[in-house]
Order: sequence, then structure tokens, then C-alpha cells
Amino acid sequence: MSNDIFSRLHRKMTLTYSLIFGVVSMLVVGSIIVLNAWSLLGIEKNELYDKIVHEGEEWVSSKEAPVNEKELNTGDMLAYFVTTDGKTVILDQLGVGNAGKSILSKRQEWPRLEEKTKLLVMKDNDGNKYHYLAGVAEIKDGNKSIGILYMFENF
Repeated sequence: MSNDIFSRLHRKMTLTYSLIFGVVSMLVVGSIIVLNAWSLLGIEKNELYDKIVHEGEEWVSSKEAPVNEKELNTGDMLAYFVTTDGKTVILDQLGVGNAGKSILSKRQEWPRLEEKTKLLVMKDNDGNKYHYLAGVAEIKDGNKSIGILYMFENF
């Protein structure tokens, strides 16, 4: 009889400890995944901002469009360049697809200059969901401000 009690106690303790170990393991693995994702997002944000600055410098020196035709057609990268006051469009490279239309319709959610980058999650009228990493930088020619360049990377 006492052997039966110890056997049940042993099974109960084994199950309890296994459950605790499983939960702790899942928390550790989940934390590692979240930290890695956060770190990668930070790297992507920095790279996007650097690309915007570089493309702005190219625009100033050669008037070369920030996004090439292939990226524009696939929607992998989009751009929108406006005057500093935001009233005059210098270059619209949002394309003709639903993603570009969705981005333009969410203009109030675009990052501000002090934010530099922001992750945008949008849906179009057909229910398609889009994730774009958006970035912004002021483009200058020497000390003269040319405009504000927004770039959107499919994420």
C-alpha cells in the first residue's frame, strides 16, 4: 500500500516538474526569438535610413530615381519625394499596385523626421495585408533643403 502511494507521488512530481521545465524552456526560447527579431528589425531600420540618405545624395548629384524599375514593379521598394513643406511632389514612385495605393492612403501614419523609421501594417480594399518598413530623411544640397524622401521596403 505504501508502495502505491509513493508510486503515485512519484508520477505526480514527475509530471509537475516536467510541466514546469517545459514552460520555462518555452519562455526562454520565446524570449530568444523575440530578442533576435527586435535586433534584426533595428538593423533593417538603420540600413533603410542609410539607403534613403544615399539615394537622396544620388538624387542631388544626378537626379537618379531612388528606386529602380524592377523593385518598383515587384513592390519590394517604393519611394515618395516631396518638398520640405510636403505640398509639392517631386517624385512619386509608389507604383500602380494596391500596395502603393494603401501606403498613400495611410500617409498620416508615415514616420516623421525625428522617428526616421516605422513599421507600417496595412490592408487594401481587397483584404490583402501589407507590411512595409517606412523611412524618411531630409535631403539637402549643401545647406539648402531640397525636400523629404520617404522610402518603403516590403517587409
